[in-house]
Amino acid sequence: MLMMTLARPVLANGPIVLDSNMGEWDGHPYVEDPPGDADKENDIRRLYFDTNPNEETLYFMLERWASDNTKLEISLFLDTNNNGNYGEPGDRRIFVRYQPKNQGSQVDVEVYDGTGGFIAQIAHNADWGESRQEGGLRVEWGVPFDVLGIIPGQTMLMFAATTHNQHPDRIEDTTQEVQWSPANALGWPLIGVVALSGALLLARQRRRLS
Repeated sequence: MLMMTLARPVLANGPIVLDSNMGEWDGHPYVEDPPGDADKENDIRRLYFDTNPNEETLYFMLERWASDNTKLEISLFLDTNNNGNYGEPGDRRIFVRYQPKNQGSQVDVEVYDGTGGFIAQIAHNADWGESRQEGGLRVEWGVPFDVLGIIPGQTMLMFAATTHNQHPDRIEDTTQEVQWSPANALGWPLIGVVALSGALLLARQRRRLS
């Protein structure tokens, strides 16, 4: 297992607002995924993540490489105690369903614990993604710390996966595993990328959806 630091690319544009305008994500941390390792509608390009100063909410934005304006289903897995096991009751899976529309988008966000138990619905029919006219590539969402059962500065592991539209238990693409200590004040959180071999990480991820 290799650990490497993931730095902020440039100074962030400003606080994150869930309004489907993605410009404020410029300068926030992200992990990048190469093209061509999944069907185009499920092929992840970047996963952005950050917090706003003095606010206890985790914010995310996922961008895919291409889109034919089909539905995108995302599972964001959080190993909240940083022990490498995502299947414990204290862990979380954030499920996001994104459907671009001609005008706006439809985004649903639900949170489950590591054993699959339902915790909360965060959003239903929210307009947090790009419309078809805007390309249908990017979607953003946020989840409060208390729903995730975490506190500021808590170190955790996470990764995102897209699943097949007709086969929700089948993983199409994944990001690298990221170690993150989200903050709720000004300053740079601890961010790192944990690089696992592709075969090992995919095997672990498939078990989590089964």
